[in-house]
Amino acid sequence: MKQKFSNSAINFLCTILLLVSSGMVSLQAKALNGTTGSKLEATIVDDSDAIVGRWLYTVADVAYEYSHGALYISEDNGVYQVEVHVNNGTLRGQDIEVAQNKITFSLEIEGSNVVVTLRAKEDKLSGESSSADGIFKIKGKRKAQPQ
Repeated sequence: MKQKFSNSAINFLCTILLLVSSGMVSLQAKALNGTTGSKLEATIVDDSDAIVGRWLYTVADVAYEYSHGALYISEDNGVYQVEVHVNNGTLRGQDIEVAQNKITFSLEIEGSNVVVTLRAKEDKLSGESSSADGIFKIKGKRKAQPQ
């Protein structure tokens, strides 16, 4: 059976495919079987807000002062900010990129550039930091917002 699609339907599908391929949204789809045939139901999921919040984190195999702390990720009108609170102060993230539940940013630590990539899934955070000293695993959990 040949079906004809309108230009608006084709434009809509092209827009959805562009957003999905660029990582701006994810797509969840499921087949719906009815008596008159099969249909596909698609839902666009923008989970970039999953990364926003307050996080407690640990980093393995690094100097004690950088091995744990708090991470604050905020967003205002599409502009993200990152603050990393460690024992000896606050570091501010630079070159911040967010796609879905993933964030990448850089920090300057003791004169060295460190690139951090993290993913949020529910209330857990995982990823790594990469510097001239190596690659280090990061784990974290969401910190409850103050009442």
